[in-house]
Amino acid sequence: NASRNLVRAGSEFSSDGVELAGLVSGYVICVRRSLRGFRDTQETELYLPADVRKEADHFGNPPTAIAAAITSWIARQRRMGVFGDLLVRHLESLVTTLVDSQGGCERIQKTPLPFAYVAMIKQLILVYLVTLPLVVCDRFGWWSPLLMAVLSLGMFGMEEASVEIEDPFGTHANCLDLEAFTLTIARDTGQLADRAQRVREAGNIEDLSDIRGAMNET
Repeated sequence: NASRNLVRAGSEFSSDGVELAGLVSGYVICVRRSLRGFRDTQETELYLPADVRKEADHFGNPPTAIAAAITSWIARQRRMGVFGDLLVRHLESLVTTLVDSQGGCERIQKTPLPFAYVAMIKQLILVYLVTLPLVVCDRFGWWSPLLMAVLSLGMFGMEEASVEIEDPFGTHANCLDLEAFTLTIARDTGQLADRAQRVREAGNIEDLSDIRGAMNET
């Protein structure tokens, strides 16, 4: 929710909220691609300015460059007098939350299961399935092959699940649907920025109407 809160607060107080929404959307998309091993800014052309994409492409970790661009956007609003110190600190804390979340995902991705753990699971499953027929054949007779097939499927399925848990950010069917996550954030942040702009324009129209009404009365 840090991405939505960042755009929600920033766009309400700045007329450049659409730019902020684009930066945040580009950031989450770039994080998704980085978690899958891509060090580029593809798929962000609709969200990021060309200069930001060019700079990010030269970074070893492109999302870091985009996070820096978000901070630069906040700093620019502060220099222009749009944001006060309290709001700047709040927005920066949200940017920090985004970067911390990225770091957490990267730690999950780069921390493999211990080799001894993986090897022991495979060995125990193999020994169990090899020796199990000695127990079930006398009791289940011709049903033993079917029982062994079901048990083997379940045991090897659990072993495969441990492999999926080791890196849940891939593109397999059981991995996290990062495309849906990032596109939802891009949609929501864009809508928040558009709403803030519409409210601001409506407020300007009302203020102009009040001024004209006061002039007519005088």
